[in-house]
Amino acid sequence: MHAFFLLSAFLALFFSWDSVAQEMGGGFPTPQPIQGMRHMEITQPAEKEVEKAESPVVAEGEKSTEQGADSEDFPKIEKRAPLPLEKTLVKLEELKEWSHLSDVAVSQTPEDVKKIVMLIEENPGEVPPQGLFLAAKALADQKKMEEAALYFFAAQLRMMFDVSRWPPRATKEELEAILKESKKTSDQKTPSANSAPQVKNPHAFLSELGRQIGSPIIKWTIANPDRLDKILADVKAWDESAPYLYLPGYDVGEATPFEQWEKSLPKVREVYFRRMGDVSKGLRTVKTP
Repeated sequence: MHAFFLLSAFLALFFSWDSVAQEMGGGFPTPQPIQGMRHMEITQPAEKEVEKAESPVVAEGEKSTEQGADSEDFPKIEKRAPLPLEKTLVKLEELKEWSHLSDVAVSQTPEDVKKIVMLIEENPGEVPPQGLFLAAKALADQKKMEEAALYFFAAQLRMMFDVSRWPPRATKEELEAILKESKKTSDQKTPSANSAPQVKNPHAFLSELGRQIGSPIIKWTIANPDRLDKILADVKAWDESAPYLYLPGYDVGEATPFEQWEKSLPKVREVYFRRMGDVSKGLRTVKTP
């Protein structure tokens, strides 16, 4: 069992922006200054909510629909035809805010969760990673683990792509201060001044959100390598059939040029599914007591 906890932690830390950038051959641009970045914090959930999120996951071999939302009238996530790249991406000015983030954040009942799934599946391209993460938590709370895993891992993938579109950057003020300091003579320089900019990741809070809600979903998914493979196939099909029409829903700063998006999406997809495939292979070699 210890091995599964290690793999769970590994998956939670798996997709940091810097490691992905390195694997993509430095495909993310050099950090540049941004303006208007707001610091965002995650409010810690109440004690009861934490207990709810940490409720026992469905044991291997059990159906994920035995509790919670009724499987008979639960909306199905239909398979759709894959989209060509030119229909997957739209330019920055055409991206849309998803208006249901607050709805999914407060979803608690089976009926709430059904409505959220219907909203997502009506226009999957408009749902940002934050919405998918929150939907995954709501589904997991209702023991709809297969659907929760689909949205959770799709959210990870979309978040990776968003990091490439709105990359971590140094603030304009810090860069100006470093430039000013560099022009000083050795006796004028401030001893404590930074010589290199501190890169700030606007997506850090979202990565933390994924860590907070992901543990029961990841544990359920990796309990069976065949299950993980099926989930990954479903995520791949879902992602390839849904356009990227959304705005992230938080301050991300200046975007990279659209031409770079067209180059980075195939790379992000390749890196993501290759890494997850490696996890699946690793699971098959893990021996548990």
